[in-house]
Amino acid sequence: MDPPGPDIDALFASPLEDFIAERDRLAGQLSASGSKDAARSVKSLRKPSVVVWALNQLARSEPDRLQALFETGESMRLALERGDPRATREAQTDRRSHLKQLGGAAGRILGAAGHATSSGHVDKVRSILLQATTDQDMARSISEGRLTVEPTPGALPDVFDSVPPPSGDGGDERAEDERASRRRARREQRVEALRSGAESASQEAARLAREAESARLAADAAEDVATAAQRAADRALRHLEDAERELRDQDRPS
Repeated sequence: MDPPGPDIDALFASPLEDFIAERDRLAGQLSASGSKDAARSVKSLRKPSVVVWALNQLARSEPDRLQALFETGESMRLALERGDPRATREAQTDRRSHLKQLGGAAGRILGAAGHATSSGHVDKVRSILLQATTDQDMARSISEGRLTVEPTPGALPDVFDSVPPPSGDGGDERAEDERASRRRARREQRVEALRSGAESASQEAARLAREAESARLAADAAEDVATAAQRAADRALRHLEDAERELRDQDRPS
């Protein structure tokens, strides 16, 4: 038995820091009502990451824009199938616009909830949404707003690789132009996906570099403290030796 839809929606809409408590509360309610299978199912749900939580909230706050974004993938596929460069460019422009708007919304959602609005998180959200424009199953999972882990594209071929050249009059030259247009659109899509991934990786590398520098400075400071402490210990030892020597000298018969 699946848990009631409204209860699950409320769970995934809850603040991220409350997820475990709300999950356990719902599981307890279901168990007490005799829905043991549903309770076990709820209890097994993993707490989402910050990025996944942001995606779930976008599904609730920006459903129309998400749908419009995912539709650009189909629009691009059809434009490529027709060999229509203008329509392809328009679909790409629409996709970039929706991604920008959704990225901004994700940043606002994270900020309002008190989470760090790092560009790495927002870039990751955009990267996942970009991939979903060419994967209907992935898009559907995001739209449901019940993710516990980051969605990944299915093991499917590039949807644009299977688009045949359009038939009709115009000869080989026109067919080759249309094939070239499709190849360019595929390359542009991959470049955009790679750029988003590279930006995320660059942000993460910069963050780690800052942490490494902080750790190095902390280690240097700790080493200075340890050196000073050793010097103080050496001085104390010398003072002790001097005091013992003076004591021995006083005890010697004159």
